[in-house]
Amino acid sequence: MISRLWVLLLKELRQHTVVIAVATLGLPIAWLFFLLGALGAAATVSYMEIHASFLRFAFLPFAFAVGNRLVVADLYGRTQRFLEGLPMGRLEPFVVKWSLGAVILLGVSCTSLVVTLAVASLREPIDAGFVMSLGARTVVFTLTLWSFLFAMGQLGKLRVPLYLALGLVLIILASTTELELMRFGPFALIGQDLAISRAGVPWTETLVSLAIAGAFLATTVALSFVREGGVQETLSKPMSSRERAMVGIATCTVLIVWSGLQPEPEPAPYQMTGEHVVRARSVPLVIGYGSPAGREDAEALLARLEPSLLALMPAMGWTALPEARVVLRGSLDGRTFEDAFLRPGDGALVRANFRASASPDLEGLEAALVRSLLDDRTNHRAHFEPQAWARSGFPLWWAYCGPHRGGPHRATHAVDCRLSSARRALAQLPLHASASGGRGVDRARIAAWSRLREEESDRVAESLAGSGMVTLARLTNGAGPPQLARALFSAWSPRDSRTVLSTLFSPPSARLLASTTIDEATLHREWQADLVRDRASPEVASLLGRVAPRPTATLAITTPRGSLRTLVVEVTVPWADTEGVVVGVLTHTLLPFDTIVEESDLRRDRFVLRAGEHTRRIELTGRVSAGDRILVIVEVEDPSSGLTAPTRLFAERRVVE
Repeated sequence: MISRLWVLLLKELRQHTVVIAVATLGLPIAWLFFLLGALGAAATVSYMEIHASFLRFAFLPFAFAVGNRLVVADLYGRTQRFLEGLPMGRLEPFVVKWSLGAVILLGVSCTSLVVTLAVASLREPIDAGFVMSLGARTVVFTLTLWSFLFAMGQLGKLRVPLYLALGLVLIILASTTELELMRFGPFALIGQDLAISRAGVPWTETLVSLAIAGAFLATTVALSFVREGGVQETLSKPMSSRERAMVGIATCTVLIVWSGLQPEPEPAPYQMTGEHVVRARSVPLVIGYGSPAGREDAEALLARLEPSLLALMPAMGWTALPEARVVLRGSLDGRTFEDAFLRPGDGALVRANFRASASPDLEGLEAALVRSLLDDRTNHRAHFEPQAWARSGFPLWWAYCGPHRGGPHRATHAVDCRLSSARRALAQLPLHASASGGRGVDRARIAAWSRLREEESDRVAESLAGSGMVTLARLTNGAGPPQLARALFSAWSPRDSRTVLSTLFSPPSARLLASTTIDEATLHREWQADLVRDRASPEVASLLGRVAPRPTATLAITTPRGSLRTLVVEVTVPWADTEGVVVGVLTHTLLPFDTIVEESDLRRDRFVLRAGEHTRRIELTGRVSAGDRILVIVEVEDPSSGLTAPTRLFAERRVVE
């Protein structure tokens, strides 16, 4: 028996050399494309996404090709009838074919897993439990997929109708019921949490997948033995014209009935219709004001934003503008803006409180809207960190110094906007106390933009970037910021290797030089000089003097009450008058891997100091557990200082012991 199985195996290897060659040569190239995508992505949660994407998009079609080659080709080519005439058991060809296919697919999927783990281990923590979970999910998914494809291949001419029927059933279930397919059985094994879940092996999904694999194997064995293979012989014959016509008619009938039963789609929540909405005439700009009391403020905002967006199109080289939307949200203060994350191509939506009673920061709102439009126009590629500073700075420069501002002297205004912009930045944001008094502006600091945002806050980072754009405008007679923004953000960025390769061959520093003739080193040197000069101006020195010396803060994690961990923050404010000073503690529990945390996701606790209270000890119990990773940010704000944003004292990521 062993010799017969060995002969069968050699026959299969010789017959299917093409499949093995494709697996050896083609699939590594596909894996490298996913690696390039992960390395060039604006933000990657885990590099194990390379393996997850490989399984979903490259491994699946390869598995179908293996099934077609090993099973369907033999069945239609009458090789099966020749094998049945040989002196061997009916299960022997079945065992050899299934085992060979399983070995090929397991070799491909497990190789992808091992190589991806090696790459990911250079950038993120990888432990034994995580490896075991990934290995179990990969192996079980591979075996389940191969058992399914093997059984479908044995069904011969019925396999295509069954594929169509199964696809329609899954689509109908997903669209008409509450069933989440990606949380069921083999779908869950390669779901969205494949690359990040560290909760161990998902046993329920694993057992369901193994049960499904067993059912398909049992079906295959039954087909081989029913009527001594007569059913399998019948299925191996090609479909007749009548049978193909019946399959086509049945498919069309199901699609027509299904489409007729579909309810009318509700308009997306960001499609603003009806009353309490004002629209611009010259650009696709819509402002929703909620109630009649907000109409006057909405019309005033429309009058401000319409010329800005009208001038933005030629400045960015756009032939059309994405739809821009602003929605009134009364629960926000006038300096806070919320971006709605829409699908690429759906435009921009910003929530803000633009009522006059809220003293809104209209320049900040305009900048937030322009920033969202840049995101939409670039398929959110504007977030790519080497160019993220320009995404933060250009909209702020545009709101204060753009050509639509300044009346008849617009060009002069764009160049001479440095002092007014710096004064605004310092009046609202305690920026230069850290930027000029500390490390200042350098290539490493600007390149790690997400870390700077976390350390200094979004408003401080935006203000710093805005001052850089003001410097660039001074060096280029006002033309530099639009030229750089057009070079970086004017074109749509596809989510594939084309964007990665384009960034590799033309990085943001090269685009800066090509578009403005200013090299990166010169910009950083002049930028730093402007920061120092602005900080020395009487207006700025007066503002910074109100919050000097700088407060300090410490963080400790203790367990004073049994097993409950307590975050202990101690803040010292050495200012003469501390009455009304607000201490803010912002916390967020992190995923196993480092990610960018948006300020809207932070939990905020505020504590108001009394007169003469220079030290405050803050205890937050039960926020974290052992093994958690947490981000803790501490900031201090004095509403009477004239600085309308808090001073961030520290931002620390820590593992709870």
